[in-house]
Amino acid sequence: MRMKSIEFINLHPFYKRGLPYTGKVFCHSSESPLSNETVDVNDEETHLSFLTDKNGEVHFSLDTTSWNSTLVSLKATYKLGKDNEQNSSESYTGVEDSFHWLKPFYSESNSFLEIKARNDVMPCDQEQEVQVDYILDQNKLSSEADHINFYYLAIAKRKILFNREKRVPILQHENLQGSFSLTLTIGNDFLPDIKLLLYAVFLYGEVVADMEEFQVEECFRHKMSRNTRSVALDFSHEKVPGSKVSLDLKAALGSPCSVQAVDKSVLLNKDNTLIANTILRMKILTNTRIKKPVSCMKPGFEKKKYIGKYSVFENHVGHNDSVPHSDNTRKPRPRTLFPETWISDLVSVRDDGQASLQAAVPDTITEWNANTFCVADTGFGWSPLTTLKVFQPFFVDLSLPYSLIQGETFSLKATVFNCLKDCIQVRTTLTETPELKVDACPECQFTSCLCANEAKTFEWNVTATRLGKVNVTVSSVAEDSHNLFGNRIAVTPLQGERDTVIKPLLLKPGGVLQEKTHYAFCCAADNTVSEEFSLMLPAEVLEGSDRATFSVIGDIMGPALQNLDHLLMMPFGCGEQNMVQFAPNIFILQYVKKTKQLYPEIEEKALKFLRTGYQSQLLYKHDDGSYSAFGNLTTRAIHGPLDKPVLTFTSVRIMCTMLCSGCRSTSCPVAASVGAVDDTISLTAYITAALVELHLEKNDTMLNNALHCLKNVTLDKTSLYVKALMAYVFTLRKDMEMREQLLDMLEKETAELLTSHSSSEESSSSSSMIETAAYILLAYVSKPDLAYNDASMTKLVHWLSGQRNAFGGFASTQDTVVSLQALAQYAALISQEIRDVKVTVKSKEASPLVFHVHRNNKLVLHQAPLPAVPGMYTVQATGSGCVYVQTSLYYNIPPPETEEVFVLDVETVPREWDDVRKQLDIHVSISYTGSCEISNMALVEVEMLSGFIPVSSSVTAVRLFSLVSSEDKKISFPDVVQPEISKLK
Repeated sequence: MRMKSIEFINLHPFYKRGLPYTGKVFCHSSESPLSNETVDVNDEETHLSFLTDKNGEVHFSLDTTSWNSTLVSLKATYKLGKDNEQNSSESYTGVEDSFHWLKPFYSESNSFLEIKARNDVMPCDQEQEVQVDYILDQNKLSSEADHINFYYLAIAKRKILFNREKRVPILQHENLQGSFSLTLTIGNDFLPDIKLLLYAVFLYGEVVADMEEFQVEECFRHKMSRNTRSVALDFSHEKVPGSKVSLDLKAALGSPCSVQAVDKSVLLNKDNTLIANTILRMKILTNTRIKKPVSCMKPGFEKKKYIGKYSVFENHVGHNDSVPHSDNTRKPRPRTLFPETWISDLVSVRDDGQASLQAAVPDTITEWNANTFCVADTGFGWSPLTTLKVFQPFFVDLSLPYSLIQGETFSLKATVFNCLKDCIQVRTTLTETPELKVDACPECQFTSCLCANEAKTFEWNVTATRLGKVNVTVSSVAEDSHNLFGNRIAVTPLQGERDTVIKPLLLKPGGVLQEKTHYAFCCAADNTVSEEFSLMLPAEVLEGSDRATFSVIGDIMGPALQNLDHLLMMPFGCGEQNMVQFAPNIFILQYVKKTKQLYPEIEEKALKFLRTGYQSQLLYKHDDGSYSAFGNLTTRAIHGPLDKPVLTFTSVRIMCTMLCSGCRSTSCPVAASVGAVDDTISLTAYITAALVELHLEKNDTMLNNALHCLKNVTLDKTSLYVKALMAYVFTLRKDMEMREQLLDMLEKETAELLTSHSSSEESSSSSSMIETAAYILLAYVSKPDLAYNDASMTKLVHWLSGQRNAFGGFASTQDTVVSLQALAQYAALISQEIRDVKVTVKSKEASPLVFHVHRNNKLVLHQAPLPAVPGMYTVQATGSGCVYVQTSLYYNIPPPETEEVFVLDVETVPREWDDVRKQLDIHVSISYTGSCEISNMALVEVEMLSGFIPVSSSVTAVRLFSLVSSEDKKISFPDVVQPEISKLK
């Protein structure tokens, strides 16, 4: 059942009595025009019937002579005849009428002018006739007048383009009603629309006038010839893959032109098509000093042979293909070239105003959209899209996923299309290679008959065995056969009896990705400093998955500056993980401001993340001022720049959770431990540090109670983490006695630990030690009279720098935030002058890599792949200044065996499974089996099978877990898992 609608369009709100009133009616169903419909247009006295044209429109004209200068009601409706009702294949309902009220136009003498155009859009570079109807009062003219002067002017772009006069003869005692025409020549100056004002002045000063606005066809100043203003691009409308095609271009003499041709599918549902409307009225603003280029064009330049990534232009003499040959004897070549962009090139127009390109057509069966734009002294020129259809009557098409996991079995599909008028018998084969193993399928049929305009899909189960890009080759051959198919005999095409398609497929390693990084801080003072790196692989590494990179940068905060948006390789969505994108921006902005390195691009990037992170963090705020998704987040939240009212409310919430003694109450459930310990003292120290950073008043009772609680702690029985936090707290409160006592104990206890803990240890141990070292460094750098050459502080900085991951972050969210805060404060205090440092990376297996770092590029991350893995590398830094060098080693290993504290059950159930659609339901069940009442935050990742993507509606349905993210082919969601089974679908 479809709804019919009718409406008036482009109606003038006023009528002029005595002049015909014209308008349009549009009849449509669901925005589709309805043609040959009977439409009735009625005023208060007239009833007219019309038939809609192919556009569903009716143009009507009404006599206004009898209208009595009052409001007039127009009504439009249509009626479906009996024959149409019986023969119509569609059912319509809900017929609507349309009404429109018209007001009389006022004139003291009942004299009127009305401008009417013959076309809705005025064509460019052509003369256009505009009709003017008039009715005038004879008494307003001189009795001796034999003519009347009409004046008209054209307005475009807020300027009067011209004003002219039209003399119309009149006869005495004649009824002054009639019409005349004005001839306008429309050009580029009139874009995008023109207002035409027409008026006449009577003897005693009365003015009668009319104004109308017209759209103008989009055009440019660029002249292809004296009489035309355009650029033209033409080529054949249909070609077969691999054939030659000529693109013929016409433009102004000597114009440089840009020619593009892209696959039509690229432009679908995308607003990136070059059209005149996106270019017109564009203003170019620049402060660049532009000089006219010197022409170095040599004769024959336009006849160059250009070999690009995706296209071949050639028009040289003596090419092998110039030898005549028979298509019947030529063996069909495989189709291997499937670009999205076919042509992107600059062409120079010859002195005769023409240019041409000889291009080889790519192998995609598609439509190519080509256009060009040219520039010349006369202006900008542009050609509309022209289309080339690449087609062959019999072809095979492959449906491949972007990538596969090594060892994964997937369904490879090939569809054969027959666009011939006859039936053919085809045999389709998949070439088996060492990289792709094809499962045997004795019952599968790979030979089939295809009649006219039919298609057949063939399917193989294939297992990927080798990493990297591999070629998938599928061939389909039209075999000789005289079998009857229905009442038709299969034939063999005279040409194109075979089609072979070769497409690449990326194979990725399976297992679990591992990352090993090694940092070094190299300072050269007009000498040479060396560091050695050993890239070793474990025995269980998956073959072919290893790779390594080397990076160098001239600033201690450089790695974090380059990777503000992904300091950690983990999914985001939880409030704590949000902090790692949020808080470091504050410290980094403070650092670059102090060191006078706040460039606009750095500030814009950091502020963007601050705004996003701030809004995201407020999503976790509860009504009582606390922050939590399912654990304790409140204390960590106040590390960010919350609004003052929000921050005060949150601080009160934290204080209210403390006991009268000042020590943090442990009655509230805390799912995630803070640092290395989860007890009353560690939580009190952590919260006190956060409150001290807020610079509360010294006589604040709750804060003083908390400090009193910490002072009464037995230090010999307290963990390193709590001592480090306390050292930082008492440094901020300027209690130097407690600070020195704590730092002396920490220096003795950490001397051995800082050398034994390396980035290769497990993240849990490393993370707690990193955070501890960061708080010790904060205690050092927060002292007002800091000794810059303090050996203990320098040792901490070197150790912390060596714990970074490949992105400039650390092991977890919390140690990343604290460590970057400590390093940023240190770097802002210590001068890091760098003049010029040359870094050379050497190995026995490869040529050396050389990098130059100086004051102008010290914030630029220089990076290159290392060719030999495993291997030994020596890094030498010469010159004057300090640089930070890093090697990052990546490889995959089989999933390690770990102690199970979760039970995970995954079931795949087909929902819709046929030749057209394949949908699966993935049922995931998780339960916690550990010793605690509930788990810490657990992260569940569901990665899709190759070739499948998650259905967006199902992702929305899993929002009951509240924090779901979808990226690439992976669904991630965090949750606190209890012994009861949690399920999602």
